[in-house]
Amino acid sequence: RQCVVLVPVARHIEPECERALQQLEAQGYPVWRVWGFSDISRGRSQIITDALAAGFEEFMWIDSDIAFDPTVINQLRDHELPFVGAVYPATGERRLTCVPLRDA
Repeated sequence: RQCVVLVPVARHIEPECERALQQLEAQGYPVWRVWGFSDISRGRSQIITDALAAGFEEFMWIDSDIAFDPTVINQLRDHELPFVGAVYPATGERRLTCVPLRDA
């Protein structure tokens, strides 16, 4: 199944991110850079609606301000699970972009 890479963009794409996206395109991934959504939640909803309508069954969300190693995309997909994700450091802060759940 083909996976589409979805990149909502409010203002710009960081150069490191763009380079990685271009490498994904060279590997055959369709990359949708979708510009102009100031309301990111509404934008994400519209983007995924459009991707579903286009017939895609796998989706990879990438934020436009994240530098990433494009080989990680295949590693994530190789898990063959319905949902996978990756943790990355927050921009400008010394913390991760998630909060781990603690055992109750």
